[in-house]
Parts: sequence; C-alpha cells; structure tokens
Amino acid sequence: MAVALSNLFYGFEMTNYILNWRFVLLISPVFFLAVKSWTNALVMITSLMAMVHLVRRQAPVNPLPEQAVVGSDRWVIAALAMPLLAVCMGQLLRWEIYPPNFDAPLRLALCIPIFMALRRGWLASKNPKEPSLTVQWTLTILPIAMLVTLPVFHFSTSAFGNQRGTYFVDPLTFGSYTLMFSLLSLAALTHFWNDISIPRRLLSMMGIVVGMYMSVSTNSRSGWVNLPFFLLLWTFILL
Repeated sequence: MAVALSNLFYGFEMTNYILNWRFVLLISPVFFLAVKSWTNALVMITSLMAMVHLVRRQAPVNPLPEQAVVGSDRWVIAALAMPLLAVCMGQLLRWEIYPPNFDAPLRLALCIPIFMALRRGWLASKNPKEPSLTVQWTLTILPIAMLVTLPVFHFSTSAFGNQRGTYFVDPLTFGSYTLMFSLLSLAALTHFWNDISIPRRLLSMMGIVVGMYMSVSTNSRSGWVNLPFFLLLWTFILL
C-alpha cells in the first residue's frame, strides 16, 4: 500500500510521513473547495503546531543565512500583522466591535508563526531527492482536489441566479480558484511530463479538464473570460 501511494505521490516517502504533519499539509488542499471552513480550521491548527515547533527551538533543517532571515522576514511579518492592527485600531476608534471584520486579518496574523517556523526549516524533507510540497501539490493534490470538488459543485443548490457556485463559495471565487488550480496542474504536468508514469499523467489530465469545466460552468467572468488568455500564455511560455 505504501509503495503504491509513493508511486502516486511521485517519490513521496509515505512510510515515513503517513502520520507526519507534513503529510497532513500535503493532502490539505483536497477539501479546500469541498468542505466549509476547512481552510480556517487548517490555518488555526497549523499555526498552533508551528508555535509548538518554535517554542521547542528545534534545530533548523537547511537553515537560511541569518542575515537573509533578519533582513526580509521583518517586512513579511509586518505585512501579515498590519491588516489585523488596522482593523483593531479602526474598531477601537469608533467604539464599535464587529467580530466578522476580524476574520480575514486574523487568518493572516495566524500565518506569522507558520512563516517563522518554515523559515527555520519546519516541514522540510531530510531527503534531498524527495520532491517539494509544491511539486506534490501541483502534480497530484490539486487534480485530486478538482475531482473531489466536482460532485459538491454538481449537487450544490446555488442562489446566484444564472451563475453557479457551491453552498459556501460564490461563483466568482469558485471560478477563480478552479481555474488557477487547473492551470497550476497544467504547468506542472507540462514540466514533469517525462518524469511521471502514464497513470499519473491521466490523473493530472482528468483533474485539469474537470477544473476547467467547473470554472467555465460557473458562468462568471473569472471563469471563461480569463481561460483563453492563460492558455495562450501557457502555449508561449511552457511549450
């Protein structure tokens, strides 16, 4: 079983990571558009795990030069923290607290410990031959996510008129994400075509077609208007 999954995940050592948080993050995008509040829960749990990693002060894996870390990280951390600070200041000045306004800024702030832990090598593979999470996402996970999302999209009762979304994702957002996931998978498939097996190619192609179908089926501008432009860009850059 582990060998079969390793082949599917293009060199990912499943026996070593099946119970590892790295594996949880690897498969996390599968339910991104299929389960409500999935992203919120994932960000909160991952942020907590990152805090634990930072508190334990584990030795970093493949650490970056100290100067590079100090020089650039402060700007990234400030950018992640400023939206939450701005919302807090605005609400305090008006003496009016509206909790939903904290939703998106708080998610960004929770990414600060995740970013800091990643910069210290958290979740980095100790095997230099193992593909990165980004490669795994674009080659395998995003196509699977599109296939998992299809029945949710098909059976969702949408209240957006002639446009289609799901019960918790509006058509514009849904069309943008499905198109983006499909194009990322298409780019990865083109780049790694000669390095993966025929079943892997078929899985990627199925996910790409399904993702583009859902994007166009939303009847939103983010779905069908952008598709020819991105396909033209893919033709000139990747082929």
